[in-house]
Amino acid sequence: MTNPQSDAIDAALRQTHWAWRKEIGEVLALVRRPEAGVWERWSAARYLTGEFAPRLDREQQVLTTLAERLPAEQSAHVWALGELLHFLCRHLCELARMPQAGPAFADAVNKLIRAFDFWCVEVEAALEGAGAGGLAPDIDGELEPSADRVRTAVPA
Repeated sequence: MTNPQSDAIDAALRQTHWAWRKEIGEVLALVRRPEAGVWERWSAARYLTGEFAPRLDREQQVLTTLAERLPAEQSAHVWALGELLHFLCRHLCELARMPQAGPAFADAVNKLIRAFDFWCVEVEAALEGAGAGGLAPDIDGELEPSADRVRTAVPA
């Protein structure tokens, strides 16, 4: 028997993650190419530090408060993927300052996008495994980005 509250939270989280993945794909599209210029890479780095990382932090904080209720294996995966995503953000910010780093930047961006895809899958599976029905009713609001943070492109 399914729990309507759990189903609603799962659906909201999947929708939020889908929109966030779409946003990241659009924002980082230009810098997935090795020939992307310094200014394009710098704009991507600003997005990562100014918008992506804070949203990731917020989602990690919510998950940390739920850590005891998450399946141990998925909790470990979520933690490791969060660390990898933060490392890749810092690495991309360092590469953004280097004029000849286009190929390395593109490679790291592709890794970040792939790691974020895995993050979304693991978070969704962990919350589903936790039986999200016992979670606070506003958990989906905690995980969704606020409207002023949602972006569809990095300014050129």
